[in-house]
Amino acid sequence: MKTVLKFAAAAMVAATIMPSLSAQAEDWRVSPLSDDGWSLQEQGDADDPASYTIKVVFDGPDFDFSYACVRGIALQIEWLPEQVLEGGILVPVTFSVDGETLLEHTVANNDRMDYSWLDRVTAEPTDADTVVFGIWEAWTGTLTISGGGLTSAVPFNEEQNGGYSEEVLFTCGLL
Repeated sequence: MKTVLKFAAAAMVAATIMPSLSAQAEDWRVSPLSDDGWSLQEQGDADDPASYTIKVVFDGPDFDFSYACVRGIALQIEWLPEQVLEGGILVPVTFSVDGETLLEHTVANNDRMDYSWLDRVTAEPTDADTVVFGIWEAWTGTLTISGGGLTSAVPFNEEQNGGYSEEVLFTCGLL
């Protein structure tokens, strides 16, 4: 039941945020962060949190991964492997940093290979918070995402990348 409620809450946040974001799709500003596949994407005005989205993107060899603060009210996690997950409609996916498990999040399997979710920023920790805080607290390391027969390794170095995990958390009011 808890998983169903999480999906329903994510769907409500997405329904609120996504129409206005798609209308601004051409406004993304993209800046490479390092030679290892990371980039920063920004949309809107940083001085106006209601219009601003900051997204940190890793372009891996056979997947993409990103985390974002969307309009100051939600954290978004995206995992886009090039294959469909195995294991049915709801697939548990584990996120860990340097071998330490951060969390297991259940994703809805689909043929678009888009395993993304939005968590509204609240006083209580969410799964998206946990992933971004895990990167921020480790500062350097490897985020491993595994589930449905796939594993993606996301190397990160916040020193080299400008500490944008901190900026994402700050923009969403979590720091």
